[in-house]
Amino acid sequence: VLRALTMTANGAQGETLAQMEKALGLPVGQLSDYLSAYSKSLPSGEKSVFHQANSLWLKEGQVEVEKDFLQKNADYFGAGVFQEPFDNATVQKVNDWVKEHTHGMVPQMLSELSPQSVMVLLNALAFEGEWAEVYEEQDIHEANFTLADGSTKPVDMMSSSEYGCIRDGDAMGFLKYYAGGKYAFAALLPGEGQSPADYAATLTGQRLRELLSNPDERVVWAELPKFETEYSVSLADTLRSLGMTDAFEPDKADFSAMGREVDGWPLYIGQVLHKTYISVFEQGTK
Repeated sequence: VLRALTMTANGAQGETLAQMEKALGLPVGQLSDYLSAYSKSLPSGEKSVFHQANSLWLKEGQVEVEKDFLQKNADYFGAGVFQEPFDNATVQKVNDWVKEHTHGMVPQMLSELSPQSVMVLLNALAFEGEWAEVYEEQDIHEANFTLADGSTKPVDMMSSSEYGCIRDGDAMGFLKYYAGGKYAFAALLPGEGQSPADYAATLTGQRLRELLSNPDERVVWAELPKFETEYSVSLADTLRSLGMTDAFEPDKADFSAMGREVDGWPLYIGQVLHKTYISVFEQGTK
């Protein structure tokens, strides 16, 4: 989402840009430089595969796009550009693009395109990592796992000794590295009587970074359930709560550096969607 919003901010001006930069945390030029360099620095190997892609989809004959906006997003994010009629076939093409660039893990991003839509900006990423030490058959046993609502569920529990202990007050966790040691899985368990949501609300980005950057080298006996889960959310209200309000208002949004509809109507953000999928199993994570 950060990359997609930064791509969008490259077409914003005035108060719309100022609100977006405040919500995103950096001036858009600086953020574009950072994200571009960061993406290029991320390793990808045979057993720890990292892939990401970006694209812009334009409605044929309905939107005039500034060349500088397209060039910035090509230079910073390698964003491909597609012109389509925005019909049902386009919805399928968008979903096929997302499916391809998430390695099949997110097979559908859109169910439809509204008649008002003239542009779609996409960021997709996929990670497939094999554990440095995979779980063997003797490391797996059935156990009851307590869910956030207090109910229990039988799961296949994977047991191991880990050497990266994370402690944050009553919360405890560990790091489990993937092959090659460039990436790690981080798990944190809130203290007794504290829900995951309540604990997450106490974390700041800086605090989480400190926890992950300074693990204790003591040995942790860890049990991790095999699981897979999906999550989707509309982020418009969240972004509004961060002060990014004008971008969603047709009479206030200033995306003049991005372009305009052919009849002269200004562009604005209709919705911001996020979807994710994760699977954690004996061999690794997808």
